[in-house]
Amino acid sequence: MTLINYYQKVLKKLQDEEYKIIRKDATIPIPEIDPKYLQNEAINYMIYEYMEDNKDKRRINLFDYFLKPYGLGNNTKSAEKNFDFTTVTFEEFFNFMISIKN
Repeated sequence: MTLINYYQKVLKKLQDEEYKIIRKDATIPIPEIDPKYLQNEAINYMIYEYMEDNKDKRRINLFDYFLKPYGLGNNTKSAEKNFDFTTVTFEEFFNFMISIKN
């Protein structure tokens, strides 16, 4: 699976409202999700997952919340294939993020 394929899978799940909102803590209000910004939410999730796969503990403080697609990411029992972010360098991941943001 490529980064673009995984991004499309994440985005589709968000568009289909197949996600849960993960908040940093309970004091953060539940955000109102604007569908026109789901591409940004998909990018945020992938950044979080990249940091998680690479055991970067700063991920905990990076976002007040993120949308976690059901069946994707670490610690899931889903049969769906996930992307292993340890297989790409930071530079590759960063360049990919820039390319989809434009």
